[in-house]
Amino acid sequence: MAEDVFRTVQFPLQPMEPQSVPSLPAGNYLYQVKWDGFRWLAYHGPEGLVFQTKSGRSGHSWFPELPAGLGWLKPGSIVDGEVVCLQGGKPDFPSLLKRVRSGPGQVPQTSGQSGQTVEYVIFDLLFWQGEDFRPRPLQERLELLAEIALPGQYTQVIESFGDGNKLWSATGEMGLEGIVAKEYSSPYRPGKDPAWQKIKHWQKGEFLVGGLKVKGGTIKAVCLGRPVGEDFIYVASVSGGLERLQGSLGGKRIEQVTASPFTGEGPGRDPETEILWLRPKWRVKVRFLEWTPGGKLRHAQIEC
Repeated sequence: MAEDVFRTVQFPLQPMEPQSVPSLPAGNYLYQVKWDGFRWLAYHGPEGLVFQTKSGRSGHSWFPELPAGLGWLKPGSIVDGEVVCLQGGKPDFPSLLKRVRSGPGQVPQTSGQSGQTVEYVIFDLLFWQGEDFRPRPLQERLELLAEIALPGQYTQVIESFGDGNKLWSATGEMGLEGIVAKEYSSPYRPGKDPAWQKIKHWQKGEFLVGGLKVKGGTIKAVCLGRPVGEDFIYVASVSGGLERLQGSLGGKRIEQVTASPFTGEGPGRDPETEILWLRPKWRVKVRFLEWTPGGKLRHAQIEC
């Protein structure tokens, strides 16, 4: 009976995703921390526990420690959540990427040491023992999730809050990515849905353009850097918001040079893309989530 769900549901499942909004919505919402990690579904099927990434791939082998925290997930059950690497209680996305890029393997010897752990943060219940809970209101799904989920070394159930303004202020002070507002009554629907809305804490800065990535005669990204003493350090290749620059590009005094203006490491290349090097005089405003440990901008977007 519990396995019937896996005969009627088409896999991979598309998760429900929040829409980006510029300000915090008010009304019939609950509010949750936006965890900075990998979106994964976990389901207990005929072959045991399986993890599915947002893109529909199997991700089980990347974090072999996680199944130990989901012994309570019954056959025919599916939960939705985020895999995060916590360093001192805060998400550390670069460390998460490092684990994935190192390939499948065993739990690192350093796991749990120096305050760093990988956890699966669960925030929704889709199926329970073969019963489809997706049409039910979010509040009902969360109440059942709180009843059935057992505390584990590598799992936790997300906490929900009623005061979005306080959570927004607290996440900003803690340096977290942002928050997600979800309608209490929302069913679980695949794809981006206005019933869920995300708001991010952005950092802002000004950087100089040291190159243009061009493909087929079209600018695909700007290569940004910042002066550090006498050096010009590469920080990001940015394509998000590029349309904001297109209108003003003709009025800029752009001086092309023959060699990279960046000191040391510069932007990566691919065979189909040409990089036009520029003398770094053109200044642009950028918003981004954070600096990586390697001194690069993460999730950068051009503002003007």
